[in-house]
This record gives sequence, structure tokens and C-alpha cells, in this order.
Amino acid sequence: MSSIYKILASTVALTLMSCGSGDGQSVNWDGPAPEASASLTVKSQYLASRGSDPAAQFEHGIVEAMRAIEVIYQYRYKHFSGELPLTPGGMNNLPTNPDAEFDPAFIENAMEEALVHLARAEKSLKNASGEDFVVVLDAKDFWFDINENGERSGFESLTTYLPAILGEPRGMRGAEPGDLGPIRFDTADADWALAYVHTLSGMAEMVLAMDPTPAIKQVVEGRDALFAHEDARANDMMGFDSEVDTIAAVLLVMRGKPDSARTQRAHGHFLSMINANRDFWRRVGEETDNDREWLPNANQTSAFGVEVGEEMAGQWQQVLSEIEDVLNGDKLIPYWRVDSRNSSNPGLGLNMKKIFMDPPETDFVYLVQGASLAPYIEKGELADMQAWRDFGRMTGRQTNLFALWFN
Repeated sequence: MSSIYKILASTVALTLMSCGSGDGQSVNWDGPAPEASASLTVKSQYLASRGSDPAAQFEHGIVEAMRAIEVIYQYRYKHFSGELPLTPGGMNNLPTNPDAEFDPAFIENAMEEALVHLARAEKSLKNASGEDFVVVLDAKDFWFDINENGERSGFESLTTYLPAILGEPRGMRGAEPGDLGPIRFDTADADWALAYVHTLSGMAEMVLAMDPTPAIKQVVEGRDALFAHEDARANDMMGFDSEVDTIAAVLLVMRGKPDSARTQRAHGHFLSMINANRDFWRRVGEETDNDREWLPNANQTSAFGVEVGEEMAGQWQQVLSEIEDVLNGDKLIPYWRVDSRNSSNPGLGLNMKKIFMDPPETDFVYLVQGASLAPYIEKGELADMQAWRDFGRMTGRQTNLFALWFN
């Protein structure tokens, strides 16, 4: 997941208008339950009206997380008509909006509003965590109101964007996400969704910590000036003209010191992701049913036919443990200019917790050369990422996809 989370966590963009209560409290709802294909806004309002019912709380959390993604798409469609290369999450699947009114703050505003929805999702999913419930959802019933006209258009279906949100052009081992039938979610899945919400919240905080708006404004205005002459055309001899602007924006965004309050919040979200993920694997391991599972235990099969053995699930726990050790500063990250090839632990490496707590100047030159990272080099046990390599051997060429699925 890396660039509206890299013009975006470097101008980065995913797997995010506030209508309804959204804060988990009940709201008034007049009339019958909405149809399954209702808009996310309508679904959220209805689900919020159902109070503390665990099934409603879970589905409300899912819908609010999707509304966070919807907000990002809406801001992109409304305020930026150009290309956004290198961006995941389906950004490049959006149709061009000829009426878009450029706003250099579109990413910043999108992330701010996404965090509102993600906070609501977090609260609802915490209410559902550990409670007994069953919710059956079909991806075909969900859509993003990207052009904000309240009506579903073909380009707004979730299934159009799901493969890109998952990070792959195709689903697990050849299963097309758009061809999936209904999926049955139950108790353990609240913790899986909560972990994902924490991941997205941490990413959004990292984007905002970098203050992308001034860089976007500078780059877009510069490109407009470059091609202001009526006969000016892009000379795309090397085939990456549009990428040049993205790279320029990323390098400009990286100049300066990130907002430490936001990087600290991101750090908290990433640790909470690990805790919620562990709760999920503990609870899913206790399940005895086998019915259209989202993420199965060793005795179940997923809705798209993928089996997850005990060894793979256990290895993922090792990956999480190593990430946790790095986030807590208990293990250090090797830095390329400090030779650790012949060093036994303890060695010298970067303390990532200190970087999150008080981030350095992130200018690309200083990061590569090392001047801005020198204060964070210390002696201690080095993370060797062996757990990740072992997980990679189990999942073959689909390691990143399984990592996104497992969260």
C-alpha cells in the first residue's frame, strides 16, 4: 500500500462528509430497513439507529471504513482531474471529471475526513469485538458515491476497485473478487476489521504528518506554467512524464520535519493493529463452523477457496511479533551505511520508536546520506526479518497479497 500513501506516506492513497451519527450512538430512523444496495451514507445512518446490537455494530464499522475510502475517491474526483501515477487503491480507475476544480489540499482534506469515519469504525468494531454475531455481506451490494449524486453508476461499484484495494489485479489464487458470492462474517472478524481500521488510520496520520498540500500546489502550478504555451506538449520520450510530477511532489513533501503528534498517533494505531490482529487469530482458532469464511482457521475454507494452515497462521504471528519489537524499539533496523554484515547481536541500528516519537528531518538527501538519522543509531539487537522471509516462502509470489489479507 504505498503512494496516495506516498504523495501520501509520501503522498501515498488507498485500502478512506459526515452524515448520520457515526459515533456509535443511536439516531432516529424513520421507515423500513434500506435495501442491501443502498448507499453507504444510508446504510450508516440505519445501522447507527440500531444501537448496541453487535451485528449492527460490526456492519456499521465496515460501512464507516468503506466511507473513509469513499471520501478519498470523492475528493480525488472533485478536486483533481489529472493523472495520479503510482497510486494504489483503484485511484487510476476513476474516470476523469471534466468539471473538477483543482484544490491542492485535496489529499489533506480527504485524509482528515477519512480519519473521522475511521474513528467511528474503530468505536463500532470495538463494541462488536468478542460479541456473538453473524453478518452476511455481498460485495456486489456495495458502491462508492464518487460523483456524490446519490445514484449508483457503473464505475462506482466496489467490485471495480476491490482488486486494486487488495493490491493485486486478481484475487487470491485466481479467484476474481467481483465473482465472490456472499461472505459470512462472525465474532472473530470484528477484530480483523478493527486491525485493518488501525492500519488505515495510522497511514492517514502519516500522510497528514508530512503536510502534502504545499508540495502539490507547487508541482501542479509548475507543470501548468511549463505547458502554458498553446503549442506546448509533453515530450514523453522516456514513457514516464506523469510520474515526474509525482516524484517531484514526493521529494518536496519530504522536506522538513513531520508533525510528531501525528507520527505518535500513527505509532499507537500500528501497535493497536497488532493487538487486534492477535485477538482475531486467537478467536478464529476457536471456531468450529465452516460457512463462507472471510479468513479461515486450519479447519475451515475461505469463501474464495483458499486454505490457511496452522503453520502459515503461526508464521504470521512471528511476523507480527517482529514488527512489534521494531515499533517498541526492542529490535533495531539496520542502516545501509553502518556495516552489520559481520556483526553479531547486539549491533548498531535505528530505533524506530524514537523516530515515531520525535521524527527527524525527512529530506531524501539527508535520509540517504544519514545525517538526519544519526541521533537514532544505537546499539542493540537487530531485526533480521527472518520471520517475513519464512512467511514469504510459504506464500510464494503472493506474499504481499496474503499480508494484506491477514493484516
